[in-house]
Amino acid sequence: MKPIQILLVDDHRILLDGLRTLLDRNDEFKVVAEASDGQQALLKLRSYLIDVVLLDIRMPQLDGFETAREIMSQFPSVHILVLSMHNERSYIEKMYHLGVAGYLLKNSGRQEILDAIRMVATGKRHFPPELLPSLFDEAKPRGSGELTRRESEVLKLISLGLSNVDISHKLNLSVETINTHRKNLMRKLEVNNTASLVRLAIQKGWLEA
Repeated sequence: MKPIQILLVDDHRILLDGLRTLLDRNDEFKVVAEASDGQQALLKLRSYLIDVVLLDIRMPQLDGFETAREIMSQFPSVHILVLSMHNERSYIEKMYHLGVAGYLLKNSGRQEILDAIRMVATGKRHFPPELLPSLFDEAKPRGSGELTRRESEVLKLISLGLSNVDISHKLNLSVETINTHRKNLMRKLEVNNTASLVRLAIQKGWLEA
């Protein structure tokens, strides 16, 4: 089985070395690149085929929030697992609503880190269990996640009735990438079909422009 291809993004050398040592011990994982800031991470993603990005929040150049937005916009098939020292609910909720695949604290155990990487690599999400009630609080507005610029473009073209093939031609992207954007939109906005997706977008006023 092909190992999970990983990009490590953190500006602390000692943490990068520790993560690489942990992951290199297991044949399931392969660290193919490292970056010390968001700009470097985006360059690495253009050069390597990456499955999972382990992403810090506090970094020079682009912070973790901006980096996550750019990765999801430019590389929608890549799964982001945030690894941060910040346990504030506001940080975790913001990353959750951005649409990242998971969030772990840097003091997490080795096995929890490995399990979380496996989980997000298969398209599942992993967030601190103690925060799940607030993240899934039914009192929160449905579909409140932020959309990336590319997701907004794809959403508007979907609302016009265009197929994935048509949208891929218009945006000069692969059909697979457009399909991934469509799935991400449905996941973020908590809908199960295109009709519901467009209806919610109209209700939110996102298609007026």
